[in-house]
Amino acid sequence: MFTNLLLAVDGSPQSLRAARHGIELAKAMSARVTLLSVTTPWEAYFAREVAVLVPGVLVPRSEYEMKRLTAAACVLQDLVADARSEKLQVKSLQRADRNPYRAIIETAEREGCDLIVVGSYRGAGPASMMLESETMRVLSHTRIPVLVYRNSS
Repeated sequence: MFTNLLLAVDGSPQSLRAARHGIELAKAMSARVTLLSVTTPWEAYFAREVAVLVPGVLVPRSEYEMKRLTAAACVLQDLVADARSEKLQVKSLQRADRNPYRAIIETAEREGCDLIVVGSYRGAGPASMMLESETMRVLSHTRIPVLVYRNSS
């Protein structure tokens, strides 16, 4: 049915659980896995923060980029290992985009993915609201089927 699953991860527990379920699904269907981590560019991230207005609090661009790329690489590396342990064909990609949903959809289209797997969680705080809104944007802007793995807690 599906031959290439895009598993979008941001490092949150919700996205990691969704990706691991996506790996199980890919194994059951003998599908390929395309892993994607989308990071927010420095200027987009700090445009949302009060720190932009307070001199000396702003994290330097190079430090921010290094930390984001390192974190994304670690997340992807672990998931690649999980997929390979299941004998799956896997490709991992990292992109920076101020609109993560757009990067997810564009990557799915470019890589020929026929299912997008994302996590979602209705919790408290800005991190869960961001994850929820990106998931909703993916759902409302793509024609590719989307599987939303919802955490119960």
